Amino acid sequence: MKKYFWLFFVTLTLIRPVFAEESAVPGGSILNSPAGKNYQVRLNTEFGMFGIINHTIQFGKSGSQFNYLTEGNQDVLYAFQRYSVEFILARQHEFILLYQPLELKTLAVMKRDMLIENIVFTNGEVLNLTYGFPFYRFSYMYDFDGSDATEIALGISLQLRDATIIFESAKGAKAIVNQNVGPVPIIKFRWTSYLAGDFYIGTEIDGFYASSSFFNGSNIEFEGWIYDASLRAGMTVGEFVHLYLNVRFLGGGATGTEKNLDYPGDDGYTDNKFHTFSVSVGATIF
Repeated sequence: MKKYFWLFFVTLTLIRPVFAEESAVPGGSILNSPAGKNYQVRLNTEFGMFGIINHTIQFGKSGSQFNYLTEGNQDVLYAFQRYSVEFILARQHEFILLYQPLELKTLAVMKRDMLIENIVFTNGEVLNLTYGFPFYRFSYMYDFDGSDATEIALGISLQLRDATIIFESAKGAKAIVNQNVGPVPIIKFRWTSYLAGDFYIGTEIDGFYASSSFFNGSNIEFEGWIYDASLRAGMTVGEFVHLYLNVRFLGGGATGTEKNLDYPGDDGYTDNKFHTFSVSVGATIF
């Protein structure tokens, strides 16, 4: 799929002069016409690789803490991708809809006996592991600078996360499936500075910390946190396409006890920590 996206971007760059010539009024772009200069639409996409810095999970206070990195074979690099659409109104009001797929599937041989929720997985047992945490994020920011040379924007986001955690015996005899969907409020900041020529640098930071079940979107009273921080350097290709290199740190976690228990003997305790880094290349089309 990646090659088709890049082919699309390269094609748009090569045919940009055609779009410019066909604009009814000088100053138009691929996605935006001069008649709508009070607003602007931008399309963004990123592709690259990401790795796990640290990833552990524990179900139940007497349960085993499982290390996905050292015991779950997540010590490899994974494909990274991200898509977003931005709508800029009156130069300073920014609305963003983002989708981040994220699913890790591995096959691991247990190195010890482990208690996961109410099931014991024994030493030498082969497990299919799934850790899925894709999310959608809707953001609003206000750009306090509002100029073409600099962006200093601050706002809020609402993130909808769709978590799926599965421990399954390769023989299909035993399985733990933990799934939930919930909204998460986030504070968002973005800074971009356009340098001399066609180059620019910037940073984008999303994050939150909360200790209430309301903010964490579940019936669990616990501490929860999310961070999504990146550094970016890019350049203008043609007039309406930006290409950039992005380094990102993405992660989060939750620790606490659930009120509504799934089965007798379950104490509802969960401890989940997830930290990653990624390096990607991306494109913005105006």
